[in-house]
Amino acid sequence: MTSEAYFVEKMKGIPVETSKEVKQCIRANEIATRDQLIAALADEVYFKNKCLKDLELQHHETTLSLHKFMLENEKLQQAYTQVVQITHKLYREDMGAKQRLEGMKIQMHAVEKFRGLEEFIVQIQMHEMKETLKEKIDEIDYIQSVNQSLIIKERKINDELQEAQKEFIDGLSDIQSPSIGIKRMGELDETPFKVACKRRYAAEDSDCKAAKLCLDWQEEIRKPGWHPFKIISTSDEENKEVIDEDDNKLRGIKDELGAEVYEAVTTALLEVNEYNGSGRYAVPELWNFQAGQKATMKEIMEEYA
Repeated sequence: MTSEAYFVEKMKGIPVETSKEVKQCIRANEIATRDQLIAALADEVYFKNKCLKDLELQHHETTLSLHKFMLENEKLQQAYTQVVQITHKLYREDMGAKQRLEGMKIQMHAVEKFRGLEEFIVQIQMHEMKETLKEKIDEIDYIQSVNQSLIIKERKINDELQEAQKEFIDGLSDIQSPSIGIKRMGELDETPFKVACKRRYAAEDSDCKAAKLCLDWQEEIRKPGWHPFKIISTSDEENKEVIDEDDNKLRGIKDELGAEVYEAVTTALLEVNEYNGSGRYAVPELWNFQAGQKATMKEIMEEYA
């Protein structure tokens, strides 16, 4: 018979009220036993959870340590590789230095061996250079002497040509042709002055006024203090003197007497500046009036032959 059956048989002879109390007591014991069991299980679960968390923390710390170890190990491997590379490089450089040193020793030996021969060759070369230099100096002296003689002859020929040209100009003064003749460089042309004065003055006074104005401006051109020129750079990077159009006197004569008189004055200024810049007086020149330029000897001979 089981304990439960036995307990039921015993309860049959017990009064009903007593039986309820016993059942309540048993129920209370069962509840207390169950609560104790649950509490024990809860404590066990808590303990196991705590142990699991501790294990997880230890695993995390172990993982970090392992990762740190791997990084340090990788750095050590890199450092080791660099040390090996540096060692190999130093070894190669050392071998190269030894080879270069051996080569230098061989070269020094060769230099010492042939130094005497080189000195002998240098002495020969120096002697040849001295001889060559002496020949060049003698050649330069000869060229300078010939050049000096040519300069003297050129000056003499130029003087003779100038004298012949002067005589030729004097001879042409009375037989000047319309095309080839004598032009006095720097001398004003009176024609533009006459034209301008006819526009400004009465007919009976215009010639006198023109002659006086032309003479006055010829005197202005001869004054060394009046130099209405400016320097410009040409396309071939050379400096050139040209008329300064902003000069007050030139602007005045252009406004007062017109462009023709201005052109005559500036032309005379350019001529006197070219032919006689220091004396500033008119100089005779053989001139081709048709071409408006200096006449060549061929043109002169053809005209007066």
